Amino acid sequence: MDIGMSITPIDRTIAAIQPLAPRPAQEAGSLQEGSASFVSIMREQLDQLVEMQNSAEVMQQQLAAGQITDVNQVVLAVQKADLALNFALQLRNKVIEAYQEISRMQV
Repeated sequence: MDIGMSITPIDRTIAAIQPLAPRPAQEAGSLQEGSASFVSIMREQLDQLVEMQNSAEVMQQQLAAGQITDVNQVVLAVQKADLALNFALQLRNKVIEAYQEISRMQV
């Protein structure tokens, strides 16, 4: 260790840290302009999930009818839809767990 090096005292470092300014309280249900609500994001994602499921089902029907010859394409679409559904279920489970945990908190 070099003796010539100076170490900044901790008091000066702590003094340089400014406290966070309190945010103004927003009214219930109000959002800042340009931001999307949780509900609208979830609806959009669920719509995409339904679209994936429907697309996979259509592709399966087309494969059974002989209109599609590439089986890999159908399997990939089905797997994507399955993964998306499993992710949505896990997300739902986590949201329910979080709600239950919050409801158990004593205020």
